[in-house]
Amino acid sequence: RKRSPINRSPVFRRKSTMTAAIPLLFLLLGILPFATSLTLIPQARVKSALHSVSESDRLDTVAFNHIEFVCGDARITSAYFRSALGLVPYAESNLGTGNGVCASYAATSGDFRLVFTAPYGAPPVDGDAPSPLPSWGAFDARNFFARHGTAVRAVGLEVRDCLAAYDAAVAGGGGIACPPAFVPFCRGVDGGAGLGKYVAELELYGDTVLRLVGPVVADLGGGSYEEIEDPDPTLPFLPHLNPVSGSILDEGGGKYGIRRLDHCVGNVPDMQLVLKYMRSMMGYHDFAEFTREDVGTVNSGLNSVVLASATEDVLLPVNEPTAGKIKSQIQTYLEQNDGPGVQHLALSTDDIFRTISLMKDAAVGFELMAKPSENYYRTLPERLGKRLTESQYQMVEELGILADAENEGVLLQIFTRPVADRPTFFVEIIQRIGCTITTGRDDATGKSKEGDVDGVKVNNIDNLIIIGQRPGCGGFGKGNFKELFKSIEDYEKTLKI
Repeated sequence: RKRSPINRSPVFRRKSTMTAAIPLLFLLLGILPFATSLTLIPQARVKSALHSVSESDRLDTVAFNHIEFVCGDARITSAYFRSALGLVPYAESNLGTGNGVCASYAATSGDFRLVFTAPYGAPPVDGDAPSPLPSWGAFDARNFFARHGTAVRAVGLEVRDCLAAYDAAVAGGGGIACPPAFVPFCRGVDGGAGLGKYVAELELYGDTVLRLVGPVVADLGGGSYEEIEDPDPTLPFLPHLNPVSGSILDEGGGKYGIRRLDHCVGNVPDMQLVLKYMRSMMGYHDFAEFTREDVGTVNSGLNSVVLASATEDVLLPVNEPTAGKIKSQIQTYLEQNDGPGVQHLALSTDDIFRTISLMKDAAVGFELMAKPSENYYRTLPERLGKRLTESQYQMVEELGILADAENEGVLLQIFTRPVADRPTFFVEIIQRIGCTITTGRDDATGKSKEGDVDGVKVNNIDNLIIIGQRPGCGGFGKGNFKELFKSIEDYEKTLKI
């Protein structure tokens, strides 16, 4: 794709290759001779088979790219999160790479990526690494940390065209945080010479920005570039980062089995005002809505709306506090965070029992919310019936996990307590069960067939392949919110706030 940031007319030129097309061709033709009767393939490889892009998505969003925290000490904070969540060290930018203004450490688990950044006190020094992202400012970073503590500064989205997404978002009323800029890959990165990515930032809510990360492109000079059709998959997801020695982008769920970021939740004082802004800027649609009657207690509650990208692979819930007998947990967050911000990240795993068991055994880890009451687990089978097995019910109670169901799916979830000094940011671990999308060949007709595995007789399908799961399967724990709120209310009583 050849584009100029000055003249952004849609003229495209691609370097073609058959490498990525061959597996998809075989899938479409139904000639997977070595497939078993039920085969699981990575969801990232089948997005085109699952979704079609709607024009309502102004950004043409692909997926979450990363989440970046600003903190006081990036190395220590990164190590803390890695131990607690089983993340794998991936890349860095610091004095050792020639970055004299800040330290950044990236860690991954499956498709989930975190970046931790802290400013240096010394003046910039010359080195081998390019400057940090164009929006970086040490003064602003120090102010952000002083105001919010360790908190999410950027919600990074991968988009198909950074310049086009930025233009569309600004046309939709998006506030500019940083215009698009070409960021070259760190010098010394294998396969990165002359390549980079365009990165831009827009105001999201409070001091949190929405960071748009484009595809890998070649800098042709004179403000023009060419998109690389099949870039080296080992290139860093953010170009200014330098992969640590021997690192690879983890695709196996890290050490504890975390696969991806399911949704990123923000707390704001006026939800409708923020939703109007986000809908206009991003073109995302309403995916789910909850009110105080759905998710509160007699004492406190919240209103919440979940916004989704066209493919619904990016889910962004937005919460606001509601009035009650005591202060809403959302109001507590807004006060302690000194304004709006990201409240929590929901991380998805394929085996929540294994993931939580490993988190509990971590030498340095996050404290989990208090276990629900015995009555909760006694009545759980009445709500879910045979959706869970007897052994699953036992494990859910043993580990203090919450369970809920919606339509054909089940949601298992558990929350940590706030992970830093302030009672603000926390983590949710979830597993979605059901809503499986499959494809295969019908024995009767010989034609390709697609459907939900829960509603299809497997023995009537040849070479049945699970190609993904419907986004938001099992909901967001509507039936658990009252139990969760009570736990948070009890916890906040101990804080004297």
